[in-house]
Amino acid sequence: MKKTQIVTHLMPSELEDYSDMLDKLKESSEYLDDNDWISVQATLNLSPKIIDWDKSDVKSKVFIDYFLDLKQKCDWAEEVVFDIIDDNSILGTTSQKREIIKGDYNQFIFLDGDMIFHPTTLKYMLNTSYQTEGKYYVTPQIVRLWDTSWDILVHKDYMHIEPQKNGYYREHHPDLTLNQKVENVDVKLSPYFKFGCGWFVLYSKDILDLVGVPEFLGHYGPEDTYMMTASEIAKRKGYEINQYILDGIFVSENKIYRKNSYEDKLKYIDLKDEFRDGAWSKFKEGVSNFEKTLTR
Repeated sequence: MKKTQIVTHLMPSELEDYSDMLDKLKESSEYLDDNDWISVQATLNLSPKIIDWDKSDVKSKVFIDYFLDLKQKCDWAEEVVFDIIDDNSILGTTSQKREIIKGDYNQFIFLDGDMIFHPTTLKYMLNTSYQTEGKYYVTPQIVRLWDTSWDILVHKDYMHIEPQKNGYYREHHPDLTLNQKVENVDVKLSPYFKFGCGWFVLYSKDILDLVGVPEFLGHYGPEDTYMMTASEIAKRKGYEINQYILDGIFVSENKIYRKNSYEDKLKYIDLKDEFRDGAWSKFKEGVSNFEKTLTR
């Protein structure tokens, strides 16, 4: 039996959306069976380095209580791990993943708090993972994004839409994802690696042990781009690594009905650009260092 951990990093303003997502995961659990072992992991980030609590109208205890109450929505899972960060050890989703993947699980699903998915998605993902071993990714399809490099993942119903920056994916209605007609889901081998890190992507422990989330990526960086690049390099050197695409079922981000009752009551210290720029400045060297570690 493979043990799967579903992982989400949360800021306080994302808790309401996460509550809705947990409802969808509970609905998804109705399609699971005794072969499916699931851990639900969430990290609530309250670090004073990214939230100025002295200038915020709502104190951290409000969010802690709300967060911990959400545990009851995970009563279907074999394990529930809710972590609260109130220091500077983790300042973003990248550093959270770096710690999480050290856990004793066979595979991980990284799931951003604003993702929308059909209730059968989880079961299709798991069943596909049970049919393979070693180093692999499993990805659902997506809607039309901003360029054609994503075409290998785009669901057939959205291929006709012209790719544009700030285009269709920003106006896609969540109900179209929730109520999509799922008939035949085929598993296809991707010709190259392509995925968005937290878009309901399943990662085997073996692939994460190989590529990892290196320190140079910092707290918030392009870990998905790094993983794709590192995987391509390793595959060229003889490592067997595959990405399996579920052709016939798609996920999407919720860009329309975001819930944030505390938007004007929290004083965020936005370090994302600084973190991202720092990671990109070290990206080429980091990839080169990874390539040097490969033994084949």
